[in-house]
Order: sequence, then C-alpha cells, then structure tokens
Amino acid sequence: MKKIVAFSVILMISISLFSAPFILTKDALVSAIMLNNSDIITLQQKAIQSDLDEKKARASRYGTLEATMGYQYMAEPLIGPIITNTDTIASQITLPAGVSIGENQFITLYEGMENYQFSSELSYTLPLFTWGKISSSIELYSSLKNVYHEQLREKSEEIISEASSLISTIYHLNTIIALLQEERKIADQILVIAHNSFNAGMSTSLSYKESELQFFELDESIITTIYQKEEALSALKMLSGMESLDEAILRDEITLEEIAIFVSQPTKNFIENALKNDNAIIGALENAESASIAAYKVAQGSLYGKPDLALHVSVGYGGSRLPFIETDWFGQDDYTFNVSIGMKSVLFDGKKAFTEANKALSEIKIQKAKSIDTKRKISLQIEQYIDEIHSDLRLLSLLNQKSSILEEKTLLIEREIKEGFSDNVKLMTHQIALITERIRVEQLILKIKIAYISLRHIANI
Repeated sequence: MKKIVAFSVILMISISLFSAPFILTKDALVSAIMLNNSDIITLQQKAIQSDLDEKKARASRYGTLEATMGYQYMAEPLIGPIITNTDTIASQITLPAGVSIGENQFITLYEGMENYQFSSELSYTLPLFTWGKISSSIELYSSLKNVYHEQLREKSEEIISEASSLISTIYHLNTIIALLQEERKIADQILVIAHNSFNAGMSTSLSYKESELQFFELDESIITTIYQKEEALSALKMLSGMESLDEAILRDEITLEEIAIFVSQPTKNFIENALKNDNAIIGALENAESASIAAYKVAQGSLYGKPDLALHVSVGYGGSRLPFIETDWFGQDDYTFNVSIGMKSVLFDGKKAFTEANKALSEIKIQKAKSIDTKRKISLQIEQYIDEIHSDLRLLSLLNQKSSILEEKTLLIEREIKEGFSDNVKLMTHQIALITERIRVEQLILKIKIAYISLRHIANI
C-alpha cells in the first residue's frame, strides 16, 4: 500500500513538472555557454597552460637531476690479452734457490677487455646565482598566467553581456513582428476598401497605387525584421552551442525600472568602479605591464659579463658488467664521484643581448600607453552610455505620452463613427499610426537595454 501511495505522489509531481512551461533563464544559458563556447574553452586551456608554465619556471630553482646508462658491445676491445714468456720474466727478477718457472713457456698475464662495457652516471645541476633571471622568469610567467585568467574572466563577462543583448533583441523583435503583422491586417483592409473605391469610380488610380506601395513597404519591413530576429537567434545558438535552442523558452528579465534606478547614480561612481584593478580589463592590462617589466629584468640579467654560477655533482660507474654482478666491482675502482662549480657567461653575440633588452624596454612603454589609453576610453564610453540612456529615457517618456494621446484619439474617432461624422478608413489609418508609434517605443526600449547591458559590462558591475 505504501508503494502505491509513493508511486502516486511521484506521478503527480512528474505531471506537474511536465505540465509547467519550461523557461530558459539567463543563468542556465550562461552555464551552457561556458560549457560549449569555443572561445571560452580556448582561454580556459590557455589559462591551464600558463599555470603549468609558472610551475615550470618555479621548478628551475631546484636544479636538474639526470641519469644516463649505456651497455656497449665491442667486436674488438681496446685492450687485448697480455702474454709474456717465462724467460723474459726470469731475466728481470731473481728467483729464490730451488724455484723454477720453466723455460720458454708462455704465461697469460691479462686476458684482455671483455666485449661488453657498461657505463652509468647520475648527475645533479643546481643554479647558484643567475642575476635574478630565475626570479624574474617566475614573475614573468606568473603575470602572464594572471593575464590569461583575466582575459578568461573578461571574455566570460563579454559573452554574458552579448547573450543578454541577444535575448532582449529576440524578445523585442518578436513584439515588433507581432505589431507589424497586426498593422498589415489593417493595411489589407484599407487596400480592399481602396480597391473597391477605385472600381466604383470614387478614387483615382494614383490613390490606389499609393495604397499598394504602402502595403508593399509594410511587407518589406516584416521580412527584414523577421530576418533580423532569426539572425539574432542564430548568433545566440552559435554563442551557446545549443543548436536546438527554441526562442519560446527565452525570457527577457531586464526592466526599465531597474535601468532608471541604475543610471541615477553619479557618473563618477561608475568610472571609479570601472578603473579598479578587480575589473578584468584593467587587471589584464596591469598584469601585461608587470610581465613586460619582468621580461626586461630577464633581458638585463642576460647582458654581457654577467656569469651564471651552478653546482654540478655526479656519481658514475663503468665496467664490463653491471654493479654487484662483476667480480670485485668495488675493488676495481670503476666508480667516480665529482663535485664542481661552473660559470657561464655570454661575452659577445653581435649585440643580440642589448637588442633584446631594448626590445623589452620598448614593450614596457607600449603596455603603459595601452593602459592609459584603455582607461581613458573606458571613462569616455561610460559617459556616452549614461548620456545615451538618459536621453533615450526622456525620449521614451515623450513617445509614451504621444501613444496615450493617440489612444485617446482612437476613442474619439470611434465615437465620431457612431455619430456618423467619420468612417472606418480614418479609424484604420489612425490605428496604423498608433501601431507605428508602439513599434518606435519597442525599438527605443531595445536600444536602452543594449546600452544598459554594455554599461554594466564596461563599468564592472
């Protein structure tokens, strides 16, 4: 019985979930973009690579441990057998009385090298002094790592803003398409009336042709707007990697109220916030400048007459067989142990080192100029966006007032029709004018929203 009740509850929940309309929120869309967008994936991998480059630079502080091993076969060993005659030995030494080594006999003193030769070495090299090149390299790669991470954050924010703009564009273009289609229905009725009037001789051919031209212009606007909407939807699909994205599940969550509240702040607050180093754009520029300074330090450390010092320790063994296998391997003294300190310095390379240093110094100046110019452009763009939004909000207020007057006029024309002082053509012409104003309102709202989204992005909010 309990199983039946539990199944019933699950079934009821499932039915309610499937019956509710699915809405793709901006957060869900952003999550899909982060997973599927190729630019984001590329920057993520570059950030990972930069992390590895920094670790590699840090690892150079601890030196290098290397091992080499070889096993060689020699058809003709370097040292062959050593054989002597007993007579030769007897002539060179005095033997005790009664001792004889024989006469004219050959004795093998050394059988010669074996055909196989084993060699091995374990060496460790540790940099002792490098004129700061290692520390500067770590600083360089650390700054580059931060640049890639900031670029990834900036690209993510840029894509989020682009997605928001596309969602608003699709939403308002759909509204405009619906208004144009409504306007077309009214224009179709006017065209029918104009055609009947022409056939009845109540209007001229020129008047009818003008009505036809207006009808075609309306069709052209519908086709153009539908294409713009499909283009925006395709861009959103490409951005998110969701090829089966349905525009019906998209929702524009931006309101004019939040925009009005947002831009009511002083302009200097936006600029100050945008120029903070937690802004991805500013952070990337500052880290790029730090990287150029570190690269200059590396180049300075590589100038002539600045030797690098390193410690080298090696342990080696060589013999005819592997250690511990060869007879009396330790007693044969085939092992080596060496400790040395080396120095290396470039004395002349055709002024290549000077060229690299000057190039690095030039890069510092370039990065500083970029930073100054970008900050100036950010400040100007913020001012432009705020001025644009304030101006468009005032214009929107005027258009809304105009639309309200046109709606009141609609009621007056309808009353005139009832009283016989006007006709349906006048009413329909007025309705077209009212719809045209509503389209202008939608276009202006879309323009305000796109400026608002851009402002939030550049102001780092």
